[in-house]
Amino acid sequence: MNQNFKINAKIKDRSYPIYIGNDNLDILSKLIDKSPIIIVVDEKVFKLHKNKLTNLKKLIKNKVEIIELTADEQTKSLKKAEELYHVAAKNNMTRSSWFLAIGGGVIGDLTGMVASTYMRGTNLIHIPTTLLAQVDSSIGGKVAVNYEGYKNLIGSFYQPNAVIADIDFLETLPKRELVSGLAEVIKYGILCDRELFYFIKDQLLLENQWNFKKLVKKSCEIKTNIVAKDEFDKGTRMLLNLGHTFAHALEGVTEYRYFKHGEAVMWGLVLSANLSYNLGILAEKELIEIKNLLNSIDLPKIPQYVKDKNLLFSHLLHDKKKNGNKLTVILPEKIGECRIYQCSLDEVLKVLLE
Repeated sequence: MNQNFKINAKIKDRSYPIYIGNDNLDILSKLIDKSPIIIVVDEKVFKLHKNKLTNLKKLIKNKVEIIELTADEQTKSLKKAEELYHVAAKNNMTRSSWFLAIGGGVIGDLTGMVASTYMRGTNLIHIPTTLLAQVDSSIGGKVAVNYEGYKNLIGSFYQPNAVIADIDFLETLPKRELVSGLAEVIKYGILCDRELFYFIKDQLLLENQWNFKKLVKKSCEIKTNIVAKDEFDKGTRMLLNLGHTFAHALEGVTEYRYFKHGEAVMWGLVLSANLSYNLGILAEKELIEIKNLLNSIDLPKIPQYVKDKNLLFSHLLHDKKKNGNKLTVILPEKIGECRIYQCSLDEVLKVLLE
């Protein structure tokens, strides 16, 4: 359990290492030079791990500015990005300077967006502190901010210099956040690893004895292998959107205030399985297996007000994967195998309204 891992994300133009282990932030001293650094950190993480992060500042011995932010979807905005640009310019940061993102997906997406656009791109290291970020959002180079109520409407692709996943951060993560992160791991199992799916099923029975290091390592291997084949999301990488068409609609209608992202993704996995079954693709036995696993997790119910046809239709119309009157939807054919399908808006909407 004390073994640390290193995975090489082999992206065509910008490969990078992913370090997975316990108390492994000392790796930073070997990765960065003496250029100025802006550390953008989730304010809750800073409070919970103040000694660790204060020691980190001493370790790297650079000119460091620490910016604490509230990690909610309202923070992932052009306004906050502008504030970070201002701090970077005030500190005379250049293209050789560094941004460190310490937190979950919100902090990583915002900081990555700024790093990708400040002086047309500067150095970036992700230090994900949530399970969701360690297995998904810090990997693969997608960075973005929300705009006018729509998630990730403005963004780009920008690979980091490195990702450091310190499993110790998960010790202070609330159970609801752990469950949220588990959604993406379950997604990988349904998507392409049947063995992982049933390993998760066994892990759920153990409750507090989770082998998080194995789950993070396996998830990172799966995602980096897919991203390496399709960095810019034109084909194979679209498979990683399993469950997300439904999840984004649920999040949008509830104005990002009701569901954690992973909770919405779990419901998205259920709804994707339902749609696949309705279309005669997924066998009933496989549908039951997926639903039984997800039903064993304590998820918030979908509020009745969500089932507003006009609101849902509006959010589906703004889905990035929309093509004409069709949506690109990832559907399971069986546990461990999924394919990309084109479904009508009405077909997707019908499942949301059931």
